[in-house]
Amino acid sequence: RAHQSTVGDVQDPPGALILRHMVKYSDGLDAVASALGHAGRRQLVATLTNGPATSTQLATALGIGLPGLHKHLAVLGAAELIASRKVGRVVTHRLLVEPLRRYDAWLSARSDFWQQQLDALADSFHTATDREGVR
Repeated sequence: RAHQSTVGDVQDPPGALILRHMVKYSDGLDAVASALGHAGRRQLVATLTNGPATSTQLATALGIGLPGLHKHLAVLGAAELIASRKVGRVVTHRLLVEPLRRYDAWLSARSDFWQQQLDALADSFHTATDREGVR
């Protein structure tokens, strides 16, 4: 449903959609979550947990070409999950663990809540089946 707004003597035309922008705040978690949202990038992160690797090694591990790899590396780099170093024509990438630690800490802080929710659901289920005599 579209909203109209009036500012001074100016009125939006009927049907105009008003968008409200959220204040931009970034702790880096959005970029990490987005970067890890693709299976190929998760595979790259997993590969880099074994140590630094060249672009060619990573492309081979994923079974993709260098242009596709570079797109994934750009996303991982924007999320500050990797650092890259070029020596001559060889680019070597290594995993930066701090953003992963921050993301893990954020998830862990919420895991107690979700575990309590799941426990309550299980208790509710068991209570309901006990009342019905289902075993």
